[in-house]
Formats: sequence, C-alpha cells, structure tokens
Amino acid sequence: MQTVTIKSNRNGINLILDPAVSFDVLEQAVRDKFTESARFFQNAELVLSFAGRELSEEEEQILIRTITEASGARILFLLEQDEFHEALIGSRIEAFRQAGPEETAGDHLIRAKGYFQGTLQAGDILESRESVLICGNVEPGAQVLSMGNVVVLGVLAGTACAGIGGNDRCFAAAMEMMPERVTIGDASVEGGPAPEKRGLFRRKPPEGSFRPQMAVRSGDQVVYRSITKQALEDLYQKL
Repeated sequence: MQTVTIKSNRNGINLILDPAVSFDVLEQAVRDKFTESARFFQNAELVLSFAGRELSEEEEQILIRTITEASGARILFLLEQDEFHEALIGSRIEAFRQAGPEETAGDHLIRAKGYFQGTLQAGDILESRESVLICGNVEPGAQVLSMGNVVVLGVLAGTACAGIGGNDRCFAAAMEMMPERVTIGDASVEGGPAPEKRGLFRRKPPEGSFRPQMAVRSGDQVVYRSITKQALEDLYQKL
C-alpha cells in the first residue's frame, strides 16, 4: 500500500492514508505528493477528505497546512467520509466559495458538538453536524456552518449557515443580528435586518440592550423576525 494515494472526484479529492506508518512519515509523504503535483493544484479550490486511518483534529490541520504550503491549493472544506452525498457537498462548497479567499479552512477550523463557548474571530470556521449554541460573539469574517439550527447568545456579525444540506426548516437566531450573510438551507440573505422604526413617542432602547432576532425561511427567501412568542409558535409548527 502506498503511504498516500490521491483519488479525485467531481467535488474534490480524497486522500487515502496508510494506517501503519508514523504521522511524521505520513506528513512528509503528503508534502512530497503535493509538491510533485503542485502545477496541477496551484490556486485550485478543493474539498478534501481523508480515509484509511483515524486522524486527530490537530493532525488534520497539520495536513491541510502541508497541502496548502506544498501545492498552493485552497482547501474550501474538510469533509468526513459519510458526508459525501451531493446535497450536503453542494451547499457547503457554495458557502465557502462565497466567503472569499481570506477565509479558508486552513485558518482555524473548529468542530463543535452542539455547544461552543467563546468568541469566533475573523478566519475562524465553526462547523457542527447538529444544532449549535454559541455563548459568545461571531465577529466579522468568522463563519458558523451547521446542519441544524444556529443560536448565538451574543452578537452575530459574521456568517451563519443553518440547515446545510437543504433543510429549510432550520433557523439562525442571535441576541443581536448584524450578520454579513445568513443562509438557511439553499437560500441566503446579505446583511442584517433593517433598523427598527420608532414611532414619534417611542423611547430609544437603552444603550447596550439587545434586540433578539431570528432568520427563517419564507418561501424561497430568508427573512428576519423579532423573537416573540408568536414567532416561536410559528416556528414550532414548522418543526
């Protein structure tokens, strides 16, 4: 068995790795393989998957960095083997292509299982295969990608993608909604909700107060709604 075998498909490449060699040997083999193929991968946008051996998140990040350094390719996303079905791949690839070259998976990929505490900064990419609750802010340039719902107990100023794979019943919610983009299923909206109009005698909200809102699907569009009892009841009926 070769230490590293590259298999391509129409969505990206799959690296089959020898489970018997040490990680140092494996990393060098990956570097050599992609250095030899640099002219094919230079400036290419790739979706990557690993097979053949179990890798820790740190090892995955090392290999992603090695591939980028050796070939000049841009890794859009790292997919697990059982995620290779068309609907999911298409949605996630498009989300990353829209993000811009400065926001790649090689910056800082975080995998969350339902909960994350802290602030996501520019270049951070948090992905979850289930609904995710974020206790903190999502700053401009940061991305959250979830196959379920996205709830931010703070300010959402980056990008949130909920229902990846085409689930338009999902939603994204935040205590303060100021996103660069929100995607629900296969529909997106740029920017946040319009400022709330105040009547002549309505008081200005106290400084530092939050205006909780959610982004939901309405037909083929993404719309913003204030989080009220009625909005939650309407959402519950969809689930």
